[in-house]
Amino acid sequence: MGKFRGKRRKNKDQPEGQRSGENRAGGESYVATIIDHGNYKMEAYYAAQGLHNTQWTDNATLTSCSNWGEFEAERLRWRASATQILPASFRFAADIPSTLREKCEKEMNELLQVVGNDVVRPLQFLPHAYQLGVDRSMIRKDPNLKAFFEWVKLRNLAGFITRQETVSMVPPVVLQTQPGDCVLDMCAAPGSKTSQILERLGVEGSLIANENNAKRAHMLVSQLRRIMHMNPSVLVTCCDGQFFPSKILQFDRILCDVPCSGDGTSRKNIGVWKTWSQAAALSLHTLQLQIAWKGAANLLKVGGYMCYSTCSNNPTENEAVVAELLRKSNGALELVEVNLEGFKTRPGWTSWKVFCESQTQRESKNKQKKNSAKMMAKRREWQEKEAEAGDDGEIVAATASSTDVDNPTISDEPDVDEEAKASESKDDGIKERFQPTTMDEEYLIEMAKKSGLEYWPSYDGVPEPFRGRVRPSHFKPTDEEIASFHLRRCVRCLPNDNDTGGFFVALIRKVGDISVADRQQHDDLDSKQPENKRARLGEKEIESKQGPGLDDTGERLVKGNQVRDENGKSIQGLGKDDFVPVKDNILNELIDTFGLTESNFQKDLIMTRASSESKNIYYISRPIKNIIDKGIQNKVTVISSGLKAFVRSTLDGTSMYRVCQDAAHFLVPHMSKRKFVANIDDFEKCLTSERFIQIAAFSDDLQSQIRELSIGSFVLILDGYEDELQHKMVVTLWRCRTDRVDQLVAQVERDAIVAKVRSIREAL
Repeated sequence: MGKFRGKRRKNKDQPEGQRSGENRAGGESYVATIIDHGNYKMEAYYAAQGLHNTQWTDNATLTSCSNWGEFEAERLRWRASATQILPASFRFAADIPSTLREKCEKEMNELLQVVGNDVVRPLQFLPHAYQLGVDRSMIRKDPNLKAFFEWVKLRNLAGFITRQETVSMVPPVVLQTQPGDCVLDMCAAPGSKTSQILERLGVEGSLIANENNAKRAHMLVSQLRRIMHMNPSVLVTCCDGQFFPSKILQFDRILCDVPCSGDGTSRKNIGVWKTWSQAAALSLHTLQLQIAWKGAANLLKVGGYMCYSTCSNNPTENEAVVAELLRKSNGALELVEVNLEGFKTRPGWTSWKVFCESQTQRESKNKQKKNSAKMMAKRREWQEKEAEAGDDGEIVAATASSTDVDNPTISDEPDVDEEAKASESKDDGIKERFQPTTMDEEYLIEMAKKSGLEYWPSYDGVPEPFRGRVRPSHFKPTDEEIASFHLRRCVRCLPNDNDTGGFFVALIRKVGDISVADRQQHDDLDSKQPENKRARLGEKEIESKQGPGLDDTGERLVKGNQVRDENGKSIQGLGKDDFVPVKDNILNELIDTFGLTESNFQKDLIMTRASSESKNIYYISRPIKNIIDKGIQNKVTVISSGLKAFVRSTLDGTSMYRVCQDAAHFLVPHMSKRKFVANIDDFEKCLTSERFIQIAAFSDDLQSQIRELSIGSFVLILDGYEDELQHKMVVTLWRCRTDRVDQLVAQVERDAIVAKVRSIREAL
């Protein structure tokens, strides 16, 4: 899921191109200006944490920095990486035929010969994945790369390749999903990692892709649609990850890519350098822990694997969460070594420091607003009006003294320049650039404290006012825990190591059962939040297991009114649109029309949505149907699953069902009526951009077969590919009243089929 997304605000005074982050080259660009100004607090925090204490040597060996010069060089490399826009990367889909993939790679290499071989380099840790030496903006703008850009765009739409950030490809590789696995993606949107998992899963496996935001869940469906036509074994659900029901089924693999502060995304989200706050990491730590614990303790099978990942560099969100998982499991969870061939990774940390802002964000904003030039001007105006209305200077004096209390360094009549400086300065008052002169640990801690951060070596030293924000699980493990946790098996990816974004990943194996007592101890973590925070989150006290929000098994219900849009408002009614069996009279009509014989057609896989009145009928894979039968729709809101198989259409004045292109290849093996096998010449004629095709254009044999049909839907299969579902060489058509047929294939899929046909012709 990556970075935690709040409501985005646009700076209207900033040029449009610079708002989008496109102008990253040149010293005068907006991004370079932001980086040059720096963020004292963030830079001091990571320097004190030891982020720059190691470096890569010329022979690709990770060693400790031995002096300040090496430390400073490493820090500047990390800092400079943020001024460069993130390079583009993509991977070929794992489920496309090998002959087609080889053909596409040959086309790619021919197109790139114009600009040189250094434009693209293969990623060794994932076969048939590539990282470009240029960013997406450069691909669009460079005339020499125009042909390559069009090639990437069309192959992406066809589903042959997926444009995906390099570090985003890492978690599915680490998870090592096997064909036939039952997999859960707890925070799935936007869906690139989910697609990568689905490609490796095979039709025997099942994948539940969960997202807590309904709008983002629908975006996830759009992303998966390019992959689902080859493997529909995915169910998209909508509920909070920490409340995902555990009494329905358990999983072989779980991807836990939790919401995070996202400071590893600074190369594509330059706002991190302006808005970074340690408070975000401290507060998200609890949510991350709840989601991860739910997955590892309740949803993962013994012997199964969970991949925990964030796009953050912060140990509070990374190693601290992993350490707490291992601590609570009492040995039932263990970290597994991760090896990413040809990719520079750094080991996880066994020690880190806990810092916290001395003021909350609300306090800082209130103080900044109170000391702004606008507010001071208003106070002076009010003082002048009071002075004119008063008989003596008592009111003025009282007003001035109250102002001085809030602004002790501001004179009674501050000049305009001083007001501007006060309004532009940060909450912590640090205006100079972060520039350390030594790598001494105590010195760097003092610089972090200077930025407005408080530091405590242990939880015992945390003052009472801060204990609502700082928790015991934020702190580093004990020496005994360090020896048993093996936190160095975690993997850190820094942006300056592989020209990527920042990322963290840990692979966790469940080696034993976790007791009910241990599970409940951590499941109740949200009840330990301060009362005012629980009120803001909208959590209600639960009086008993049969109280509001729980079902008859004691699990929290997350259907219907639990689904919220991006503004936090409830979306009512989504939980009622379940998948239900098709009515017998409609199913019998389909069986009779298309010859779906009882002997080979599993009619229970044909379902519809409760609210659609059977206008759209879906093909659901057997593994997903089994999950539906276990009652998952009674626990969570199901957004989507399966492929459209039939749609009731009104064409040529008739109302009848037609076969949908989405699921045609899954229906064809079971159809004994209204399907024909075509040679490659006739098949290609159906792929024209014209909607209507004259029957006379086909070969004599095919003409006679089509003319014998009554008005309605039929399918055409390429000769030799009747049973090759993974190629999907099927076209859906409509027999019109006149002597022509209507092609019912979307342009994007038509282009994909054309590319496949061309590769077949070349092989002949």
